[in-house]
Amino acid sequence: MSREPESKLANAQFANARLGMENVSVVFKTAEIVGLPGGARILSTVSSVLEAFSRHYGGLWVGGKVTLYDDRFVFEPNAMNQFVHQNGEALCFDVPLREIETVKTRPGLLTDIIDIEVSETQVSVRCFGAKKFAERIRTAMMEAASA
Repeated sequence: MSREPESKLANAQFANARLGMENVSVVFKTAEIVGLPGGARILSTVSSVLEAFSRHYGGLWVGGKVTLYDDRFVFEPNAMNQFVHQNGEALCFDVPLREIETVKTRPGLLTDIIDIEVSETQVSVRCFGAKKFAERIRTAMMEAASA
């Protein structure tokens, strides 16, 4: 059964996500140019907080879009996250539905989190309506398996 791809704004967690400080500093320098003072101080604070967060939680949450197709589940980072992260365009995944072993949800701050296990690897995404979206992923998995 062919279905329309379903997309949602989401964040995906990546253990290897790191800020590209050169690009981030451009953002803060631009802010100072347009009259928002303290860019260097804010940049230093943001960098320290994100490093601590990454160490504690095992990675950073990267904003973008998830799309559920008939045969796969895809995350693509948005343009801002591609710009501010080292190797930002590589912070993506494309998981064939037939390779997904489990789909679980757990509570998160503001939005629930969907954990998808694929052969000893886990990808996690957070979005509004996560429980319903996780159920749609499970349904698509069953349909892909029977196709």
